[in-house]
Amino acid sequence: MSNLSDITSTLKSERTTATPSTDILLNGLLRSERDSWHFYIAMSCLCLLNLVAAWDATSLPITLLTITAALKGTALQAFWLGISFLIPAAVLQPFYGSLSAIFGRKPIILVALIFFSAGAVLCAVSNSFTAMIFGRSIQGIGAGGIYALSNIIVTDIAPNEERSKCLATIGAMWAIGGITGPILGGALAQNGHWRWIFWINLPFGGTIAVVIAAFLHLQSEDGNMLGKMKKVDWLGCFLLTGSLTSLLIAVTWGGIVGPRNTWRTMLPVEIGLVGFMFFLIWTWFNPGENYIALNWSTSPTSICAYFGTMVHGMVLWSALYLMPLYFQATRKQSPLEVGISLLPWLSIVGLFALAAAVFVNRTYQYCPAIWLGWALSTFGIALFILFTRSTPASTWAGLSILSGIGLGILAPALALTCQAPYRSKEIPTAIGLHSFFHGLGRVLGVAVGSAVFQKELLRNMLQQPDIERSALDFTQNAVGLVKTIQKISGGDDTLKFILMNTYVHSLRTVWIVMAACAGAASLLGLICTRAYPPQRETGRSKAINTKTFDEER
Repeated sequence: MSNLSDITSTLKSERTTATPSTDILLNGLLRSERDSWHFYIAMSCLCLLNLVAAWDATSLPITLLTITAALKGTALQAFWLGISFLIPAAVLQPFYGSLSAIFGRKPIILVALIFFSAGAVLCAVSNSFTAMIFGRSIQGIGAGGIYALSNIIVTDIAPNEERSKCLATIGAMWAIGGITGPILGGALAQNGHWRWIFWINLPFGGTIAVVIAAFLHLQSEDGNMLGKMKKVDWLGCFLLTGSLTSLLIAVTWGGIVGPRNTWRTMLPVEIGLVGFMFFLIWTWFNPGENYIALNWSTSPTSICAYFGTMVHGMVLWSALYLMPLYFQATRKQSPLEVGISLLPWLSIVGLFALAAAVFVNRTYQYCPAIWLGWALSTFGIALFILFTRSTPASTWAGLSILSGIGLGILAPALALTCQAPYRSKEIPTAIGLHSFFHGLGRVLGVAVGSAVFQKELLRNMLQQPDIERSALDFTQNAVGLVKTIQKISGGDDTLKFILMNTYVHSLRTVWIVMAACAGAASLLGLICTRAYPPQRETGRSKAINTKTFDEER
């Protein structure tokens, strides 16, 4: 800094004899210093934004029992608090990518922050599950923009040779938020302040929005508003969002709200499948810009990486949403104790994700990381079936180590594998698709995991003569029933013993399903993942400020 000041003073003192090139040098030095500050401020905002987003996403599963009891909701409503947030957060990511390419990154991420904050307010003041689910949906709309644009903006402002480090930094903030989020949510819920899980987003969101508006400067496409709007694939967005939502409704309703073969279940399935078929047809024949650039992801390595990314999200988030039920139903744990119980597993995931990020970015050896990560994840998740109602905390921590290591290694390895087959200018598309498929995996993890759990719970309860008549009611209130289990006293022959065992056995089926999915991803990764040479191009995708030195003058 002092050297720059000395040079600037010297150049100013010689202004009378300076040549035009001297002015260019002076403006260039000042511009370089200013851009450096803008870069670090922008990166700091993106890191803080991802920390807050991680807190919001990972604190809710710990508080589902508390919120369900406070608002008197069913198990289906409780799980849809997560699903209603995760659907828009996943499927709208390509939409935000398209809008930001047309209208500019800054205005679109500010719009995302507005939706995220508005949804948080609606959730914080809600007194019914309907209002809460609506608020989470609005918040999910904003979260989709945060997830997508955080990584895309990094590719814009960071030099190519520094891009991996910057993306790893964003990932590190997510890891920190993911580790601390359950404890934060548990502490607030235990003290009756669960609404602060949503209020806490406002001061951070407001501050970040002001700083981004002041310091983030990126190019935006020229042209009139109508022309820009025509470039957005509105139909593709509608078809994908509608069809996915319809299919997930059928998955979560079937067998719980009504029998699988009734119109209430079959109609959403048919609508979803037809809608998804039309989405694929439209994407293939659309002459304009597609909602998802499927033609850019046809290499076997890319396809396997995106499938693996989706399965990674499924496994991780099914455990994050369902393990709290295990601890609360069988161990009588409070929300804070649940957060502490999850801490060893989440810490291992985060630490090995950071270590793997350093390894794969330095060595570019992502193939061994993929193979090792899937092997450990598959075997580690399969070990979850050993949990019983009396499993000690030390055993839980020990059995979770392998899956934590595997899932942690996979996070950066899959991200790099998704980018490997692409040219440097196509990296933002690869990053956007990776974020989309991981978000889709989160949705499927909660939806499929909760559906399998409830269906197995109903089946297991119907096999128990003591609770057969109340099996459907108990299943529909599976989350709220946990508090009833915690209040029952008695020995092994009581109702409490029966209910606890049905929860444990039902969760085992979930872990078997997730281990099978991880095994399929492991097999595909072993067969199809190919090593590509690292990209050696330098420079930025977009300059922070695109004016030349002469224009600055």
